Amino acid sequence: TRLPEKYKETVTSNVWTLSRHSAGIHVRFKVKNTTFVSARWTLRKNESMAHMTDQAVNGLDLYVLKNGKWTFAGPGKPSYGLKHEALINKGFELEDETECMLYLPLYNGITELELGFSPNAEVKKVTPLPNKPFVMYGTSILHGCSASRSGMSFGSMLGRRFNSPVVNLGFSGNGWTEEYFGNIMGEIDASVYFIDCLPNMGRFQTQEITDRTVALVRKLRTLRPQTPIVLVEDRTYTNFKSKPTFNNRRAALKAAYESLLKETQNLYY
Repeated sequence: TRLPEKYKETVTSNVWTLSRHSAGIHVRFKVKNTTFVSARWTLRKNESMAHMTDQAVNGLDLYVLKNGKWTFAGPGKPSYGLKHEALINKGFELEDETECMLYLPLYNGITELELGFSPNAEVKKVTPLPNKPFVMYGTSILHGCSASRSGMSFGSMLGRRFNSPVVNLGFSGNGWTEEYFGNIMGEIDASVYFIDCLPNMGRFQTQEITDRTVALVRKLRTLRPQTPIVLVEDRTYTNFKSKPTFNNRRAALKAAYESLLKETQNLYY
């Protein structure tokens, strides 16, 4: 799960429910003397989404470290119901020791996970990734909507590219730039913090978006005075209007950024 129990009464009920999804969470290990990796896993609930693949919602996603880069090695394909079993990859070289990273479902949680290997396989724990984590707070796009597989949310892609752990605090429809997320994020000693809530901020007036951004950054700065913070704009969707629509959310975020530059360093837009 993505939030500790102590925050259950702090966050909204919707955020708490979404935090039970295992988006961005992965299991790392090394294995030798196996020709395959298989998996059995049990989901928390039956879940399907009209605009996403079941592979991303409920499935697993295996990557292996090859020549210094994380390389896709196969999906754990879900079937139906809560209990699933899949052969993920059967092309391992028996003598090689391979470092693996297995991503858990994006829009569901799991209660149990078992991995299967050849009878004489050696499985080892690995040391933590060398860099401090990226801590990312945002919307459904960060959460993983609508990636094709569970390892293809953009936060996880960045993590593999920079060989860094990622804490995915994306909550579909609920990235509202809440001030208390400064405490939640600041509890983690990160290499960088991302605030990427703008796609969900259309419910707020321009000044309120500015105020909420300033309050969150100030709260985070009380715990982490020097760590870089990145404010991320929303995306431009394709439309067929002759004139572009003014985006007040971007103006509000830029105003917050310019105001905060007067009082803090290591802030990026």
